[in-house]
Amino acid sequence: MHYNGIDKFPEEKTLKLSDAFLEKNASSLGSYLDLSVRVVNINKGHNTEIIENSDNLKGYVEFIATVRKNQKGGMSLQDAVEHAVNQCIEQDILADFLRKHSSEVVNMLFTEFNMETALRIRGEEEREVGRVEGLKKGKKESKIEIAERFLKMGLTVEQVIQGTELPEEEVMKIKMRLIH
Repeated sequence: MHYNGIDKFPEEKTLKLSDAFLEKNASSLGSYLDLSVRVVNINKGHNTEIIENSDNLKGYVEFIATVRKNQKGGMSLQDAVEHAVNQCIEQDILADFLRKHSSEVVNMLFTEFNMETALRIRGEEEREVGRVEGLKKGKKESKIEIAERFLKMGLTVEQVIQGTELPEEEVMKIKMRLIH
């Protein structure tokens, strides 16, 4: 498998499907078959020995580098891809393929680059949601600890509810747990 994203990535990395699971021990998953995939970074300047062995791969790497260079120069993604197609044809990089399939290449790369951005944004949003959920959980745990202290101090259930803003059922559960 090849990696050509914009994030920092090693020359080569082995990814395992099992790493995607929250619980990683075999007993929690039962017996299972794991999948390992060797991922090779094919961004320009990486794994040149592998890239040099294939004219098509070499051309693809050059094409993607041209798209990114165009974007850094201020072009929109659409313009960067279209301009890269023309540049590569002029420089005889994947020229025959690009002449025949340029519209599909433009559409596919536009979708791929937008998907990469969307996935990155989704990951950032998920991390933020996780952070917020963690804060909420911590706040609730703090309220429970405070409720326990209040009850041990002899405050009434009503006073604990007022002081912690916990629901009555929650305070009653805490009280029952402390009694037993």
